[in-house]
Amino acid sequence: MSDTFRLWLDGQCLQTTNRNRGIGRYIGGLIRGIADHAPHVDLHISLNADMPEEAVAARDFLSRWIRPDNIHVWHGTATQGEAVEGLTDKRLLSETALAYHVACLAPDIALSTNPFEGANDRAVPLLPNRISGVPIASIFYDAIPFRFPDRYLSDKLSSQHYRRRLAAFRDFNCNLCISDFAKEELANLIGVNPSVTIGAGISDHFMNCLPPLPLQRREQNALLYVCDCDWHKNVPAVMEAISQLEETQKGVIKFLVVGNLSVDAETLLRRKWLGLQLSEENLQFIGHVPDGALVDYCQRVSAVIQPSFMDGVGLTVLEADLCGTPIMTASSRAIPEVVNDNAHLFDPTDCADIARHISHVLGADGGARSSLEATDDAREFSWKRTATLTIDTLANVARHQTGSRPIRNADLIAKEALLSTDRLRLPQNLIIDCLARSEIRKTGRTQRLVVEATATVISDGGSGIQRVVKKICSTIPSETDAPVVIGFSDNSSEWFEVNDRRLSLGPKETKETGARIFFTQRDHILMLDSSWAFHHVHSKSLINARLRGAKVTTCLYDTVPLRASGFTHSRMPPVFSQWLQTALTYSTGFVCISKAVADEFVEILRQLRFPRPLDIGFWPLGADFGPIYETTPEETRDTSATNFLMVGTIEPRKGYGVALDAFDLLWEQNVNVKLTIVGKMGWNVENLVRRLKRHPQWGRRLFWRDNATDIELGQEYASADCLIASSFAEGFGLPIVEAGYFGKKIIASDIPVFREVASKSVGSSFFAVGDPRSLADSVRSFHESGQSASSVPKPDQAWENWHQSATRLKEVVLQDKWYCRYIPENGSAFTNPSSIGTFTMTEPLNEAQSHQSLHLVDGPMSADTNDAQKFIVGISNESDRLWSSKGDENGALGVFLGCRLFDAEGHFLHKGNRTAIPLIIAPGDTVYMPIEVPNEWLKYKEAVVHIEMFQEGSRWWGEALVISIRDIAASACA
Repeated sequence: MSDTFRLWLDGQCLQTTNRNRGIGRYIGGLIRGIADHAPHVDLHISLNADMPEEAVAARDFLSRWIRPDNIHVWHGTATQGEAVEGLTDKRLLSETALAYHVACLAPDIALSTNPFEGANDRAVPLLPNRISGVPIASIFYDAIPFRFPDRYLSDKLSSQHYRRRLAAFRDFNCNLCISDFAKEELANLIGVNPSVTIGAGISDHFMNCLPPLPLQRREQNALLYVCDCDWHKNVPAVMEAISQLEETQKGVIKFLVVGNLSVDAETLLRRKWLGLQLSEENLQFIGHVPDGALVDYCQRVSAVIQPSFMDGVGLTVLEADLCGTPIMTASSRAIPEVVNDNAHLFDPTDCADIARHISHVLGADGGARSSLEATDDAREFSWKRTATLTIDTLANVARHQTGSRPIRNADLIAKEALLSTDRLRLPQNLIIDCLARSEIRKTGRTQRLVVEATATVISDGGSGIQRVVKKICSTIPSETDAPVVIGFSDNSSEWFEVNDRRLSLGPKETKETGARIFFTQRDHILMLDSSWAFHHVHSKSLINARLRGAKVTTCLYDTVPLRASGFTHSRMPPVFSQWLQTALTYSTGFVCISKAVADEFVEILRQLRFPRPLDIGFWPLGADFGPIYETTPEETRDTSATNFLMVGTIEPRKGYGVALDAFDLLWEQNVNVKLTIVGKMGWNVENLVRRLKRHPQWGRRLFWRDNATDIELGQEYASADCLIASSFAEGFGLPIVEAGYFGKKIIASDIPVFREVASKSVGSSFFAVGDPRSLADSVRSFHESGQSASSVPKPDQAWENWHQSATRLKEVVLQDKWYCRYIPENGSAFTNPSSIGTFTMTEPLNEAQSHQSLHLVDGPMSADTNDAQKFIVGISNESDRLWSSKGDENGALGVFLGCRLFDAEGHFLHKGNRTAIPLIIAPGDTVYMPIEVPNEWLKYKEAVVHIEMFQEGSRWWGEALVISIRDIAASACA
């Protein structure tokens, strides 16, 4: 055996429910201990690909200590737990596949971290076998199911599963036990066996969180329990004991429960507490907390209580001891190994005894209330010690087994694996496929960037995002040490290379000419395109890529469909919201086109309480100025007036109506200013276009060029004195960049992205968003300053071209040049990708929680699809609660924008359409949402429409916008 010791661990206990319980904490601590204190160990861990989301979560957890190349996946065929469907042929094939997988890795020794896994799920732990060809050790924790069979082994399949797994401990080359008590238990159950006590430890991070001196003042009458709430943990007994205390004492005791509890477990405990007539406010379920917060809880409560009937080791007792916290614990047999002499031991079956200890410790005469110094014995329980014992023991076992192990090549291993499946009544192709997918996939030595361009390959509609995609794909550099591949996928399993960087080939040609892409852990996938409609298609393949170790970065161009849904087509917000929620499940990072969008996105994550770390970056879009820049001012330019220019598609979001209102104010006062608009007609602006063409200043002071060439656009920039950008929401601001190249000053609406982009211009001022008077004041101020069009300056390269932009994007993604890393406040060590945060409305909101203000932004205009008039409403959340339209399972409690029709006397006539919040409205935020008023209401000439927020199944919130039917009809017919 070489100086490097190659150790394999079964990682499935980090994928099952045990990952959030004692076993998961134990294995996580052991892995950290080995990684930190045994540098000579080449540690490999494998995960079960049949639990893909859990495998991704486990990989994310392990990647903090284990190199990506050393985290592997294998594929089984088990469909349910062994205690659910028995020992099926598919489970036996899975056991063979795992053994074959380990044989392909050829470690010096393999460690089965929990041989009892897979009772109620698809986990298939490594058991003693003839295929692996290496010594196999196990970890033994306790025999709780055996000691309480009526509770845990009450049915035939559960009993058969447990006894088969227990018997396997006789055949392991060595059994590592977490305590002397566990070692005695195992010997009593299976007889003489090679077993070693390796103990348990407290994490270095927990130790580092301990303050130098114990806290001397604690919250009175606060009792803390830390762990899961399985039956043997005996938590209800604590509640029973509290209920037996004197009235003056039980009414003030707070019971804090820290740990990952299922909804059912929390519901049962809450019901138990309330059934004992205890105060609801004195019961707190804290959930999972990181080490620092756990230390804080232990330091501040009056005491920690552990009432378990049986435990293999008492980690939480150790942690409380280190915090100097008074301890009350059941007198089970493992506790004396870890507890200090000051602990209060009680009979877990006697609630009266538990009550006496609680009364004494928390009572006025309880001397244990003050903090205790942690015992030296507690500090000896370290993962360094446990890891050292583990490695020394395993290395010794491997050393003694080396001489008796025959040398086997890959063909022989595969043949043995196939022979072991002869008795299985399964299709041969299923067996071969299962074994083949459990082999070790070879990877290249260099990282590869795969840039996704699906939507543009399928249909190039010439959108702004697709123009960005084509520019990036055609200019992004591809080096030998960091090759770039353009990728395309229109189904859930296949990805193809796009050989034409111009993206001119369609889907069929792309598949015919491009090689298949198979993702590995060295790949970084950049989801560049606006492939929102394909999010469900991409989700499966990208989760599988994450399973292999690949990273996935998603491009976010703006948050307009979420925060300004009223300015988009009605079909866009729900599609975009679902895409974003799906992207959050598979992405390791997001890259945005501006710092402002990145900041908005980080705030969304914070409000959602997104539970996983996420890299956030941004990069500047490029700009091409050739045809635009190589122009001179038009000779016909009127030098007596101040010339203002607006550039961009005519659509509600751009704020052209606001600008026109502002200039009307100035023209009424005979201010000599002109406004030229350059941009194509977009959607839902028929009323605005009619207003433009019928305007008294049309052709005199008001101009619109709807089909300008690049050269003509350049002439307009050169002739203008100042650019106006009046958008309500944007992801970028290309006209501001272009105006900057012409040395033009800028007046822009005060949104973060405009301040960011305008920072490189020669001068800029900002006006209140959507406020015509504020804009008019800014325009007047510029006009009166006497500034005129400057000569066209030489470009100073202050803004990137597309090659520079693509290079910056690649650097962010591959060289980790991120803007920030989002870290959740109380993130769990293991969070499945499908968990993206909390935004379900769970209760009716009172007046303070629903405090809001509404203002009309635009409308009426023709609705996108329905026979209705559309209004855009600004909604400000002036409460401290987050709002969403996601209600309970019956659809109740979601928050919506709605409208109702009332007659002239205020009598209710009809309830109209409602508009869902695309994702959330955060406290303090203002969003712009649409609401549609049915055209059939226009027949009620004297009626009025109330536009108002409401909570489904609860109430309408009041403070409605009131619009008369006559005004709506007049605007619609104008």
